[in-house]
Amino acid sequence: PCEINHTFKESFDEVDLERNPDPEHFNPDAFEDFKTAMLKLFQLDATTQNLPWKAVKRKTENKHRLFIGKGEDLMSMFRIFKDIRDELDIKSLVEPDGIESQWKCKDTGRSGLLYFRMDLKREYCLYIKEGYDTFACVKTKLQFDMDCEIQDGNALQMDEEQKDLTCVIGVDRFAKDAYEWTWWSAVLVWTCAILLVLFHLCGTALGSDWVRDSNWGVLMVATIVAGAYAVYADFSAMKWCIVPWLQTVNNLKMLGRPVPFTFFIIVSLFSTFLQTFTIQGNAAFMVSAALKNDEILNTGLCP
Repeated sequence: PCEINHTFKESFDEVDLERNPDPEHFNPDAFEDFKTAMLKLFQLDATTQNLPWKAVKRKTENKHRLFIGKGEDLMSMFRIFKDIRDELDIKSLVEPDGIESQWKCKDTGRSGLLYFRMDLKREYCLYIKEGYDTFACVKTKLQFDMDCEIQDGNALQMDEEQKDLTCVIGVDRFAKDAYEWTWWSAVLVWTCAILLVLFHLCGTALGSDWVRDSNWGVLMVATIVAGAYAVYADFSAMKWCIVPWLQTVNNLKMLGRPVPFTFFIIVSLFSTFLQTFTIQGNAAFMVSAALKNDEILNTGLCP
């Protein structure tokens, strides 16, 4: 769709379809199909004569990059490269075959969203369309070749050979999924610590000697439950981010010395379990110290 305004009239040249059509871009059969479609759309009589059929043309130079490839290749590129999505002002992906592109009007300051879907097996051209509105759009390669000319060095072809090249994946693409694991891990670890404190406080309030004598047992149970889930959640989160992270880090080092990946994972997960034990141990120590302090004050043994 377009707006017929003063900018449109100043930017485009009208073409006389009857006397001087452009043979390179004008298809008589397509024109007849277009007329038939418009007559049916507006419910006009097919015998209607002297309808004002008009066409316009404009030639501009687009300095932006052009991406050429099948729909599935372009979607894969969008999933991997956040910088390209930002460059094209693509706000989100409409899985599995579409994009949500933001359009902006430089004259009025208006903006909005456009949705484009692609046949994953067809070849498309993707570029930033500049005009009254500016936005990223996709067009079939066949249609693009009829409308446009490609400048040398301005197109990036997504061909079969490029699929085997190493692509640096952005961590942000998977951060949301990894964050959910770390969030629930934190919730469970601190829930266990809070329950441990409440267990001791309630047991002491009820005068239960079993609670007082089972400090280490309760601590071990809380540590095993929270630690096991924390290690599992940490490993699950790392699986989402490990590939883009390793692509950025390249060589793993600990204390300045390179280490195997397996050793690094074991140490990292052990550190997670140790941190969980520290949290549970601090909670147990805090409540034990507070209860012991109250016991000393109540027995009058405090100097």
